[in-house]
Amino acid sequence: MELNDALYSYLSSYSGLTALVSNRIYPDKLPDKCPLPAVTYQLISEEETETFHQPTVDLLAAVYSITVWASTRATANAAGKQLRQAFKNYSGTMGGIGGVSVSAIRKVSRITDIDLTREGAVIAYKDVQDFEIWYSE
Repeated sequence: MELNDALYSYLSSYSGLTALVSNRIYPDKLPDKCPLPAVTYQLISEEETETFHQPTVDLLAAVYSITVWASTRATANAAGKQLRQAFKNYSGTMGGIGGVSVSAIRKVSRITDIDLTREGAVIAYKDVQDFEIWYSE
C-alpha cells in the first residue's frame, strides 16, 4: 500500500473527523460542487533518510498539506483540531493490514485562510496544516 492510500484509509476511518466531514476526503482538490465541510490532502515533498542505526531500513519523511474546507470558521477550526488529534502521538501501521509502517508524525505548520469571490463573498474558510510523516517502505 502506498502512503497516499494509507493516509486516506486512516483519515476516512477516524471518527472524530468523519463526524464533521463524512466521507468527503479527497486527494489534491475538491470535486466540483462538493458539499462542505470537506478535506483535501496533497504530498508536498518526500525525502529518503539513511540512519546509522538502521542502514537497511528505507526510512522516508513525507510532508503532506491537509486542508479543511468549511462554510464557517468554527467548523474549519473543529475539523482542523480533529486532524491534529488524529495524528498526535501516532505510530503504527497506517491503513490497516498491508498498510504503511509509520514511525512518527509531526505537525510542521498551520495557517487559516479564506477563499473569496471577486465581489468579496466567502466561498470557504480553510484550515491548512502541514504534517511530516516518517515511514518505512
